[in-house]
Amino acid sequence: MKKATKLTFLTAALSLFLPQLVLAETVTDTTTTLPTTSEETTQLATTQQEETTTEKTTEAPVSLPTDAKNDIYFYKPGEHPPYTGILRADGNIYYHEKDKPVTSTWKWAENRYFYFGADGKMVRNGLTPDGYLVDNEGMLVSPGWSYQGGKWYYALSGGKVFRGDWKKIDGVWYAFHDNGVMYSHEWSGSYFLKDSGAMADNEWVFDRNYNSWFYIKPGGVYASREWKGDYYLKAGGYMAQSEFIYDPNYNATYYLNEDGSYIRNQWLLIKSKWYHFRKYGELDTNTWIDSYYVKTDGIMAENEWIYDKNYGGYFYLKDDGVYVTNIFTIDGKKHLFQENGLWIAEVPNAVNYGDYKNIIFLDPGHGGKDPGAVYNGLREKDLNMQIYRKLRSELERLGYTVLTSRDKDEFVDFVTERSQMANKTDADFFISIHFNATGVPGANRSGVETYIYEPDDDLPPRINKEAHDNPLRMSESKRLAENLHASIIEKSGANDRGIRGASFAVLRETAKPAVLLELGYIDSPESKKISDSAYQDKLVAGIVSGIQNFYKTAK
Repeated sequence: MKKATKLTFLTAALSLFLPQLVLAETVTDTTTTLPTTSEETTQLATTQQEETTTEKTTEAPVSLPTDAKNDIYFYKPGEHPPYTGILRADGNIYYHEKDKPVTSTWKWAENRYFYFGADGKMVRNGLTPDGYLVDNEGMLVSPGWSYQGGKWYYALSGGKVFRGDWKKIDGVWYAFHDNGVMYSHEWSGSYFLKDSGAMADNEWVFDRNYNSWFYIKPGGVYASREWKGDYYLKAGGYMAQSEFIYDPNYNATYYLNEDGSYIRNQWLLIKSKWYHFRKYGELDTNTWIDSYYVKTDGIMAENEWIYDKNYGGYFYLKDDGVYVTNIFTIDGKKHLFQENGLWIAEVPNAVNYGDYKNIIFLDPGHGGKDPGAVYNGLREKDLNMQIYRKLRSELERLGYTVLTSRDKDEFVDFVTERSQMANKTDADFFISIHFNATGVPGANRSGVETYIYEPDDDLPPRINKEAHDNPLRMSESKRLAENLHASIIEKSGANDRGIRGASFAVLRETAKPAVLLELGYIDSPESKKISDSAYQDKLVAGIVSGIQNFYKTAK
């Protein structure tokens, strides 16, 4: 327990007849005791240098005079000799030498030293400019704890206070400001000093200034970006509450309750969104929880399509979050799903071939990170996009509606995603635009190839199981290929490499009549021709003519 030393200040009062001046009266000091605290004294701070509380004793501050004396003058009424000694006026205490007040100095009076400030007033209840602590009567305090002016100080022997550093007192670490005031309920760097002034060590503390809990580790430094049991301390040491946090050490996201503990092994509704957390609190993402799916952001899917790369297909989650099965109507259209929720195809229009609406789905092959064939500075994806833009412009000019898998240089998965896009539309048919490559740069090969779907047991359909080999789809795909191929050869004069069968993904998984065009070779001498805009116009003219003939000959 800190104790302020009780000191007594006695003054021999003399009655003087000087106007408004009275000799100093007797003043009695009071005793102030530091409030007791229930907080336990912690172990020694390992990061602080231990100090001893024993200080060398000095008789008096070195700056104090040693030859002064307390002179008392007696004089007859009416006489005004020069006065030297202590005076009290206007509630303050002064020291005069020959009727003039002294300033900024120590004076010996009544067997003690007193300090008089720049205004001549005796310094009381605080520090002198040279660092000595005086009580309410201006007397030097005794070594040890002293409570002055509502603040705690620690005085060394001789009355000088300890300041601007740490000090270990009775086995407990304390910190002091530059003015000697003890830290109390405040931080000194990474260390927290409690209400009692004692340094927190290996314990939780609540800082009312920040309205937050902090955990102080052994040694006194606060925890930051780490866990303490069920609780997470953020940057700056603040305990996380009612919020998400991401811990890079576990590469996982967590949610902390209002009390700071983390959510675990349960669903939780947060701001009208459902989230699921694992056994040890990690937020589930991109995975199934029974019949429910949580997305990349952890939010449970509702009333929406999701693509699961693990299954390589689409699912639809109802408004209650459960995936649909069998036949389910979405936005007025019926869709067929497997028992495990995997989408198969759009039901009503996918097999009703012949009821055409002049809606065409164009698929510029490759894109984004997938350049396709590359040769001598040419990239297939760029040539595909050039043909697509010319073709779309001409078709729309003629009054057709054009849909597409991509309208810019972006990656679209060719295995199922392009087909799924087409299957969700009312498009009459699907045309995929490509350029060929020999794989042997400079090989003398040229011409146009047109592909239609040919089943392959080694390449079974993934999302188009019901319609991939539908006879009508197969026959309409062939009729579309024949019209396109003949017109392209006629308009461009390209070498005729024929109509071929293959189980390309876009032909296999698209539930519409579908063809894939290979419009020339990028790694042969033909590369110069196919990159020429005028020749590209001929190819486009052939495709447009083939489309027009397809519609004209429809039954």
